[in-house]
Amino acid sequence: MIVTSFSHYLDLLKPDLPNELISDDSFSKIRKLASQVPGALAFSAFGFECHLGARKPAADFAFSLQKNNSGPEILSGKFPEHDFDATLFSIPQWNQVRCFGEQWADPPDPLYAGIDDVWLEFDVSAPSAQGGKVPSLFFAPFHTRERRHGKAPDPEEGLRLLETVFFCLKGRTPEPSAALNWKKCLEILPRLPDLFQVGLIIARSDSDTLRLCILAPGGEAVKRFLSHLGWPVIFPHWMRSSRSSPPFLTCSTFMWT
Repeated sequence: MIVTSFSHYLDLLKPDLPNELISDDSFSKIRKLASQVPGALAFSAFGFECHLGARKPAADFAFSLQKNNSGPEILSGKFPEHDFDATLFSIPQWNQVRCFGEQWADPPDPLYAGIDDVWLEFDVSAPSAQGGKVPSLFFAPFHTRERRHGKAPDPEEGLRLLETVFFCLKGRTPEPSAALNWKKCLEILPRLPDLFQVGLIIARSDSDTLRLCILAPGGEAVKRFLSHLGWPVIFPHWMRSSRSSPPFLTCSTFMWT
């Protein structure tokens, strides 16, 4: 049961949202989804992903669940007055999201304790059978563990967490070749906390793809990382000089078999 939905707070923002970025039609789709999301989550970070260069302004929607703001309890359904609309759980993938929430709230493995926040991202502008209601899920895996225990998990522990989360969200184990690629990526990272987000596209149940987002001090570090993975790397001119590279660069990579 939702006492106050997220859409209530979006309505307060609507007058300040530029039509050049989010059309009325796009906002209507986002609002429809947000009416099924508890309003308590409007007090954590959320945002709109606008499609720059598109002929018609469109946007997707994402919101976060923070560990220090009852995120695990809300995602697991422990707060009935702040739960998601029950009709969402007629979609099989939402039951897998609930499974993840239950494991985050009551960790079966100490590694879950290192997850600080979770983001649910919805491609509401893309046509789909579920109307954009199946999210991609991103989580920050290791930062809390390092602060509390003074060290990051090793690649074997990191891989165990990725495989556990994958099984929860996909209902199956990844192909061995995919897991081997994930481990190779973890072994190359100089510090596992540099892996600040891991994302899964839940709607693609047959895909072993993980989106690994890393922090790296400039373009050269990203180039070395991808080169170690055997990827040919061609950077735009503005990244070729370390002098012009940003101090921290977010790099999203895709691993697949």
